[in-house]
Amino acid sequence: MIRYPEFRILLFAREPVAGQVKTRLHGAIGPTRAYQLYCAMLRYQVDKLATSDLAPWEIWVSGNPHNAQLQALNLGVPVFCQQGGDLGARMQFAAQTALQNAEGVVLLGTDCPSVEVEYLAAALGRLRSGDQVVIGPAEDGGYVLLGLRECREELFNRMPWGTDQVMAATLKRLETQDLQVSLLPERWDVDRAEDLSRLAGLQPPLDFQLDEGS
Repeated sequence: MIRYPEFRILLFAREPVAGQVKTRLHGAIGPTRAYQLYCAMLRYQVDKLATSDLAPWEIWVSGNPHNAQLQALNLGVPVFCQQGGDLGARMQFAAQTALQNAEGVVLLGTDCPSVEVEYLAAALGRLRSGDQVVIGPAEDGGYVLLGLRECREELFNRMPWGTDQVMAATLKRLETQDLQVSLLPERWDVDRAEDLSRLAGLQPPLDFQLDEGS
């Protein structure tokens, strides 16, 4: 039985195309291995959501939702195209769309395998208890999870996406909003070469192994 049927989990993903994903890791492991890592993390997140009993979930893809790699996952859940000029606009559109049929949403990325099922459950539980915004901070200054009961443009418009200032800017804007906000513990994502060594400690294990010397 689904534990939080009134909510939706939105998994944000890029279309898996070699040379176009995890580009900040190309210098460390090369574009081919970065692509393989991205596909492994996408499968990891999909398996996590598919085997949990948390909430209905869907995927929002930047690019072609009919990509062969995506089709091979046999998702069995709705797959939508992201809409908007930048990440903020795309997140806002997805959240607004899902909130038409849900009491709240949790936005999650593919590059944060450290987010466990229990962490997602904590976010959903806080939304159910009345928190209007739930944020899972990332160690690199962004965030790995955003839970919302309502969509405020201020959380998405003209944010310094892709920098270590996203979390700070989000919290600053929330200070001006009359919203009940909850912060979860920090988690790490995989954006930098120094993050790669942490993959080996994941449980369940990620289907990806670093080459010696990486």
